[in-house]
Amino acid sequence: MLRRYTVILIALLMTSACAPEKNEQADAAPESTPMKFIKPELLGDVTLWLSKSGELYHENELKALSNTITADQAVELYAYLRDNGERWESEWRESFIALFPKSESKLPEIAEADRWQTEIFEVIDAGDLEGVKDFILETGILENTKFDPADTFKEGQSMGFTDKVEYIPFDFFPIQVENEDGDYPVSYAREKGKAEIADYLQSVIDELSQRYRDAFEAGRKSKG
Repeated sequence: MLRRYTVILIALLMTSACAPEKNEQADAAPESTPMKFIKPELLGDVTLWLSKSGELYHENELKALSNTITADQAVELYAYLRDNGERWESEWRESFIALFPKSESKLPEIAEADRWQTEIFEVIDAGDLEGVKDFILETGILENTKFDPADTFKEGQSMGFTDKVEYIPFDFFPIQVENEDGDYPVSYAREKGKAEIADYLQSVIDELSQRYRDAFEAGRKSKG
């Protein structure tokens, strides 16, 4: 099932703090690709956005592509995104299935268990604030999430921002990921009576959001 609208509009510039580590960051697709059924430009855009956000972009184009390719070709595309998108598969697998439903029965097993997506709820349940802080440190989200001012301003303009950022158009994985019951970590912690943990997680979200706003403002000022 596709995520809600506010999550689909993802900033291109979010550093992939939650992605499995690789030596090189995903970039546009190479000029030549064995997948002749998809345009290299589209493949490059989708791969890049996936690496930055954990979301599939160009929904309309991908839906149209789904109607013209076979299930095996969809699986080939999935494998390419898995190997080049630098994200946990569970971040985008359901969205891929929604776009390419005939591929579902043929998709490979998830190669890397996305433990962060479930572990964050486990550390909340444990009720140890220091354990939650250690978890956040392990993800590297505070250290690695950065935004380039010029590109952030350009991207913000494409979303209708002019003088300031009106909202943060993406979620920060894994601290804003929902569990199977549709709960999010901050609200989940509050419901469990763990206010300290909820406040800490919210402070992390606020800090990352401010980095995005600051980058947009710096980019806006540099444009004069």
